[in-house]
Amino acid sequence: MAQFKILIIQHKMIGDVIASTVICEFVKKKYKEAEVHFLAKSGTLAVLDNNPHIDNVIEYKSIYSENFKFFNAFIKSIQSQNYDIVIDVYCKILSGIISWKSKAPTRISYHKWYSHFFYTQTVKRRKTSETIASLAIENRLLLVNEPSKVNSQLLTPKIYITDSEKIDAKNVLKRHDLFGKPLVMLSILGSSESKSYPDEYMSQLINYIASNSNAQFLLNYMPKQTESVEQICSTLPLPIKHRVHFEPYGKGLRQFLALLFWCDALIGNEGGATNMAKALNIPTFSIFSPKVDKEGWNIFEDEKKHMSVHLNEYRPELFKNKSSKQIKKQVKELYTQFPPSLFSQKLKKFCMSNIV
Repeated sequence: MAQFKILIIQHKMIGDVIASTVICEFVKKKYKEAEVHFLAKSGTLAVLDNNPHIDNVIEYKSIYSENFKFFNAFIKSIQSQNYDIVIDVYCKILSGIISWKSKAPTRISYHKWYSHFFYTQTVKRRKTSETIASLAIENRLLLVNEPSKVNSQLLTPKIYITDSEKIDAKNVLKRHDLFGKPLVMLSILGSSESKSYPDEYMSQLINYIASNSNAQFLLNYMPKQTESVEQICSTLPLPIKHRVHFEPYGKGLRQFLALLFWCDALIGNEGGATNMAKALNIPTFSIFSPKVDKEGWNIFEDEKKHMSVHLNEYRPELFKNKSSKQIKKQVKELYTQFPPSLFSQKLKKFCMSNIV
């Protein structure tokens, strides 16, 4: 029987949930007797499947936030676990209430003006990353490790695909005559318009990759984005269009992950898929939205296997003396200043190194 129980809270998003698994691995390595539970929202749970460092996954359902009766029942179930430690990575009012209501004697999270209401210990986030792990990883490990040791005890997030899932995906690729060919998963659209590289530029990007590799392309997008994806692909020259495949398509997150496992690289808009690829040890080349802080999420980028680009690196004058609020309002305009020609040499280097 475990000597103590730990609850990790990371409600969303997929990238954040994946990054937070490093806490589970750290705890399990340091305390063999610990029982680790992980609380996350419904749509993110698939990336936690089969993780050997997590003993129990707790689903946070939307109805808990919509109905006090269901929320209260959920809180009682948390209290019944008698957690010794709660580590709240999400650090919002909702997760703070859950942490406090858990009645765990030790409750840890980040320092905010309201933190002392909910937690027994708080940690100040780093504002500048000190390693290639990025702030996303460094700040998470600060919650469970001494600040002086974080840089020397870094861990990479991991997703675990079963052998049967790999075989099933392999067979799907074979049926489409794609297995054994150079494969690139295209993050052709981001999760929102403000995180999506402009259609015209994405078309140019696909042309450039195709011209500098023998890659066949699979597509990562949400079903509701199908029309937009079709529009982008319709602008491609016919020879390249034949190399872009709408099928196979991962209809569920685990199926997507299994297909991604067999890809040579993931290229496109930075987001959850980028973090999934990294957690599967797949090379990535990602384009950051102008409104996103690259330093926060350029996880383990070594300029070889993992690369990314941000407009600020090429046109810093466009960001000078502008607040994050101003930048968010000007995302569309800023994107127009970010043609693939700005980073074409870097992309060519990535293709030559990672795509056969």
